[in-house]
Amino acid sequence: AVLKSNQQLVVWQKALRKIGGDLVMSHQFNFHGKYGVILGDVAGHDFQSGYAASWFAGLVEGVWGQNHDPYDLLIYLNKIFDHETSEENKRFICALVLLWDPVRSKLHYANSGIPGGILIKKDTGKAELLQWTGMPIGMFPDVDFFDHDSIDFNPGDRLFIATDGVLEAVPSEVISGISEAKSHQTTQQALDSIVDFVTRSIEITDDLTIALFEARDFPAPDKGFRASIQSDFEEIDNTIQKIETFVNENAQDQYDWSMMSIAIREALLNAVEHGNKNIKSLPVDIDLNLTDESLMLNISDCGSGFDLPSEKKRLEKEGQLRIHGRGIEMMENICEKIEYLGGGISMTFTRQSQEAPDGTSQES
Repeated sequence: AVLKSNQQLVVWQKALRKIGGDLVMSHQFNFHGKYGVILGDVAGHDFQSGYAASWFAGLVEGVWGQNHDPYDLLIYLNKIFDHETSEENKRFICALVLLWDPVRSKLHYANSGIPGGILIKKDTGKAELLQWTGMPIGMFPDVDFFDHDSIDFNPGDRLFIATDGVLEAVPSEVISGISEAKSHQTTQQALDSIVDFVTRSIEITDDLTIALFEARDFPAPDKGFRASIQSDFEEIDNTIQKIETFVNENAQDQYDWSMMSIAIREALLNAVEHGNKNIKSLPVDIDLNLTDESLMLNISDCGSGFDLPSEKKRLEKEGQLRIHGRGIEMMENICEKIEYLGGGISMTFTRQSQEAPDGTSQES
């Protein structure tokens, strides 16, 4: 989770025994920095709790990409649990799901029993206690007592979150005071200060997890532009025109626009139709970056994406007479390189070759 976070997340954990029931997970959703974090806490401290945490982690990995909205994910997970299990064998899981959207500087959350977090705003350095609530997953099958909302989260803002083993032993006001005093330090130094206080102040009687997430800038293209459009066909036409104007003004005759425009339109149509299901309010984010060697276009929607190997097997099985599914092959034939990440596609176009006066081929 820490490695995937682009230096935004630091975590400290200590299990009461050799195996613990706390967990931290993360997920990258697209090429525009949309990033998810889950802090989980399984009830109990025994071997069965550790097993339940491992099972839960595997379950989340399998369904998170298709349920990127934190609230939808908790509802989905709650329905999967076996609520008919006898009381002595039931396992409840507290989980906080965060979704960081750096393009809009929003942190979306849904909570099922994790104690309130501590928000440190960069512009003031002051701590704010977030009083979110919510019932644990697995407690009620048809009731969604999950607190959910979003907060403004700008570059430099920090959020401290912890499992109840920490916050039941150390008052949140104490951690808030340490957090404010250490707001000028690096994230790792600030976390280390809290960990040092916690480990010196309490007797460890539960699994402990403390995490600090700090918003970082998601850099815009150096030479190009960033745009966000609604899921609307007219917006697609306007975006195509904007890209064409940029190419003509900055790389005229260096790229085969007639072919590029076909691939770009196909990618934008897929984002609107398949990714965002034609829901106009859902955004499509676009980054265009021009370098000395190539032009790169990143397009991200709010969907879950698709499994490329499975899709190619399906297309191969349907054969040449298929009605749908030609867009993938078309884009791959036009682009120099294509990558997929969740609900995002990254397309790289290289300069077209031109014939030199001596008849040899050279790059524009």
